[in-house]
Amino acid sequence: MGADIKLQKEALAWIAKNAGKGKYANLDGSRIAVAGQSCGGLESYYASQDPAVKTIGIFNSGFFTSTSKKDMEIVTKMNRPIFYFLGGKTDIAFENGEANYKVLPSTTPAWKGNLPVGHMATYTQAKGGKFGTAMWKWLDFTLRGGNSSSEFFAGKGAENDGWSVEKRNMDKISVTPIG
Repeated sequence: MGADIKLQKEALAWIAKNAGKGKYANLDGSRIAVAGQSCGGLESYYASQDPAVKTIGIFNSGFFTSTSKKDMEIVTKMNRPIFYFLGGKTDIAFENGEANYKVLPSTTPAWKGNLPVGHMATYTQAKGGKFGTAMWKWLDFTLRGGNSSSEFFAGKGAENDGWSVEKRNMDKISVTPIG
């Protein structure tokens, strides 16, 4: 593995051990996402192999096209909803994220948004700016079943917020709403 995913693996193991128990009774181990920014996105690709993971967020990241065949198989065999949040053409990882999106299986629910703000996105703005908003809407949609958040991705919400979007199979994402 090119990236060190030790912390994400430890977090997934901790969730498996503690979800639904004692003071973590409200932690739902069936609603797990992995996500990462830059090299953290690569770590999230590796962590997404855990069967507990339901959705993947790749923020300003993507494997190089010269990455090992084994690593690229993670992308070419992806079968869970995956969302790419890229910083436009000035984002150093733009081409990687774009290339990875293109080789996903055609049946995989996939969303890719580009906002031309560069590699560090809008995280230094209040509440993370537009990237922060998109992030919580992604989690609300894919883990909580939030209807207004699903419109951001399945409808025109992201485009109305300035994102250039490609998407497919959003209708295959079905989440029982939390209530």
